[in-house]
Amino acid sequence: MGRWLERAKALETKADTGDVRDNRDDRADQGSFVPNVPNVPALSPRDLLLSWQDGVASLDLERPLGGYPRDRWKRVIRDCDRLLNEFGKGAAMMGWTTEDLFGFPAGGAASDGLGGLIWRLDGGRVVFMDDVGAAYRWPFSDQTSRFARGYIGGMVGQRVPVWELGE
Repeated sequence: MGRWLERAKALETKADTGDVRDNRDDRADQGSFVPNVPNVPALSPRDLLLSWQDGVASLDLERPLGGYPRDRWKRVIRDCDRLLNEFGKGAAMMGWTTEDLFGFPAGGAASDGLGGLIWRLDGGRVVFMDDVGAAYRWPFSDQTSRFARGYIGGMVGQRVPVWELGE
């Protein structure tokens, strides 16, 4: 117990220099290595929505990416357009991520990985979205399913936004 008391007293008596910079470089000199990775600020909801709109606008109906068949690719683009028009602004404000909405397995159609909401829709329609999840109706059915925001981030496998899939 005395060791902790000594440390607490040492901290109390240490002069406050007013320096609030990151001290990871100082700790590296003490024998522990902590990489100095810059903090990348999160996009504002407005900028996030604009990045989604730019990404979706870059998709070409006649040039499927990721090895997806042309008919599936057309549904993907329609699903992206519909989602942005009906829920895009709200999704950005509620904290949905690009991966949550537009994430596709990095290996494309040949991959057995899972993707985000657009990947799951396959012509279906989102009927409800809040900050926890989205409910969507399966195509040609009255059946609905739910997709939890943040769920895909915990899954194994690499995902990329649909507009970053390879050809």
